[in-house]
Amino acid sequence: RPRGGGPSRSETITAKEWKAITLDAAGVLKPYLLWLVVSTSLGAGVLLNSAADASRRFVMLITLFHIGPEMLLLTYLLLGVPPHGEDHRWKPRIAVRSLYWVCFLILVLAPMRREDDLVVGPLGAGVFVLMAALSDAVCLWLGTLLCVLRASLTSRRLGITLLCHGLAGQIAAFEFLNPDLFAGGTEKDDLDLHGWGWMLMALMTALSLSMSFPIYSIKGIDVRQLRPPARAAAAVLALAVLTLGCQPLLAGAWPDLRRAPSYLPRGPLLDVYKVSSTVGGMVLALYALSAYNDAGQRPLPPEVATFIGSSIWHTQQGVE
Repeated sequence: RPRGGGPSRSETITAKEWKAITLDAAGVLKPYLLWLVVSTSLGAGVLLNSAADASRRFVMLITLFHIGPEMLLLTYLLLGVPPHGEDHRWKPRIAVRSLYWVCFLILVLAPMRREDDLVVGPLGAGVFVLMAALSDAVCLWLGTLLCVLRASLTSRRLGITLLCHGLAGQIAAFEFLNPDLFAGGTEKDDLDLHGWGWMLMALMTALSLSMSFPIYSIKGIDVRQLRPPARAAAAVLALAVLTLGCQPLLAGAWPDLRRAPSYLPRGPLLDVYKVSSTVGGMVLALYALSAYNDAGQRPLPPEVATFIGSSIWHTQQGVE
């Protein structure tokens, strides 16, 4: 039985079917994970520092470079194409991915606020928060399902990655609903803790994404063990929607889209956040590329592999 979790002992499949299963993991699952890590690190981490807080560029960078790859990974796990056999979930998968682009188009065309033409208006802020909160809620419950109900190493690694990232998203959602969540009780001369939840979210996201790196080196992954059945997938979506409904009750405030949104920290915390997110995003992206390349998954070009310190090309040259 492979380390990644192979078929059960009572199951009989052909060699062609098993090859299709393993190729699906190596050719789709692992590139999706790598894309999520690198895109989030560079796009929603490094490039985000060039955008003003709550501006159109700000929400578009996060939507395109983080929510987009995350949506593709989640739809692959919940509604993905089977390695062999008939695809019964193609309609909801296409519907969800099409809805994502509709929402992205709304963010592009949504009007700005009258009092500040650099900040997104109520429509854009509402769509952005809804997309981010729903995606993180799905990560939370799908990760919980993979950790609790699955026994393979891959499902546990992937489950804890999604679970921790989902928890990080809940912190940011609570602070959006209640901006004074972490700043309550502070005096004017004290450190302004507005945006502290966003910093915690960024830190937990970086740590949770780094937990997925060992998946690159796992061989013989059975992707069917990572996909819940139809009822379990429906339960994950229902719990995600229920989570969105409970967030205002837990945060102690209802969403006020008329208020100008603010996500990033202020004062000295903003300087710390920009420096740490820029350096941390670069390090996380390069480390992910190195781990992916060393695992032998679709090796990168020699120039890139040498730049990030990979040894796989030297090993191949030695064998030749």
